[in-house]
Amino acid sequence: MDVLNQPSRLRILLVEDHADTAEVFARGIKAKGHDVQVARDYSTALRLGQDCDFDLLMCDIALPDGNGSDLLPTLRSICANPSLRGIILSAKGMATDVQQARAAGYEAHLIKPVTFEEIFAAIDQRLPDKPLVSRQ
Repeated sequence: MDVLNQPSRLRILLVEDHADTAEVFARGIKAKGHDVQVARDYSTALRLGQDCDFDLLMCDIALPDGNGSDLLPTLRSICANPSLRGIILSAKGMATDVQQARAAGYEAHLIKPVTFEEIFAAIDQRLPDKPLVSRQ
């Protein structure tokens, strides 16, 4: 079966302000058969979120013009998919950081530096045929 027609293909909005990291992540995720659009800041992510129907938000917490924690609930309120799922990327992994991300609606909290295996596992848990899974 053609990878583009697989039912597990997700439309992902990747929000990462570091250009090289965004490019590497996007290439790897696209190689797994997902559609990826990249935003390098909060305001661009908002604009893309209003215009597109994404399945998953993968977002850096520290953005130059906003806080990634705020982005998921905002997009859920304005986008075509109010059940948008989220994965947060952060250099911080204290219990309070994870709790803050969960309170904002993110289902997974990946600590940078993050491997592709961690990224793919987190994405796979958010496929449309998978139930929501709480990751500790």
